[in-house]
Amino acid sequence: MNKLAVVAALCVFGCGKDKGGSADPAPGSATAPVAAAPAAPPPVDPNTPCPALAVTVDGTPLSGLVHGKGVTMVSGSYTTHMVQLFNHDKSTCEEIVSGRRSSQPDEIAVKAFHGASPGVGIDVFTQVQGPLTLDKPADKVGEPLEICVRQPITFTPNAGVYNGKKVSIVGKFTGTFCGVNKS
Repeated sequence: MNKLAVVAALCVFGCGKDKGGSADPAPGSATAPVAAAPAAPPPVDPNTPCPALAVTVDGTPLSGLVHGKGVTMVSGSYTTHMVQLFNHDKSTCEEIVSGRRSSQPDEIAVKAFHGASPGVGIDVFTQVQGPLTLDKPADKVGEPLEICVRQPITFTPNAGVYNGKKVSIVGKFTGTFCGVNKS
């Protein structure tokens, strides 16, 4: 039997354990590592007013994000609502629903997701997390779809135009509902 097989067999049958105990020190002992429990996020109250939209990159506010499009994405039993905000009005509902949209020169685009995959995004990067609420669902094309990011979500993208920059997003995302994308 080679050395790797011996080590693997020992680990399977009790690697790191002493007679009837654990190799880890007792909790609270001087040698036990102590990790702080993660703080639970504060509860989100959907009845409080949604803050005004604020998107910053390295502390500098982005402006002009006033053209919104919304879509509901359905994949099997999962449903996610998305509102994208742009600094231009060149994106069409057909592009948004199909998911085949091309970026425009000098485009600024942010998005908020609510449902199966909640989060926010900027450019090509998506941060899946956050206290988001669906404040106004839409059933008919042309109605407003509203998602609220109730507390700031701060992240550092590792891809796209904002790679390595500190981004913070909070507030109301309102877009014209374009329809449902079923995949």
